Amino acid sequence: MSIPNWLRDIESYTDGIPYGKVDFSVDRVNRKVVTITTVGSETLRYQDNNECVKDILSFLTSLIDTEHTGIVDFSVDMKNGTINLLTIKNTKKTQY
Repeated sequence: MSIPNWLRDIESYTDGIPYGKVDFSVDRVNRKVVTITTVGSETLRYQDNNECVKDILSFLTSLIDTEHTGIVDFSVDMKNGTINLLTIKNTKKTQY
């Protein structure tokens, strides 16, 4: 029995997040999966503002290059003008 595409997509997305949390929901119609919504949250620690800014630019570039569709939120926690944490929350819907 072959593995359905939607299940492979969930596995691939989950494996792509090295540290954080992945939530997903599955919408079904007539016993078939029609939509998968994934929400991945990654938290990265920094001691150098320049490294964080480079990572943000790289991340945005990859979203543009892959023609990402969905909502992406990110936030920074700062102390004394230095970025300590970057949190990225990526919501993606895939129709089947």
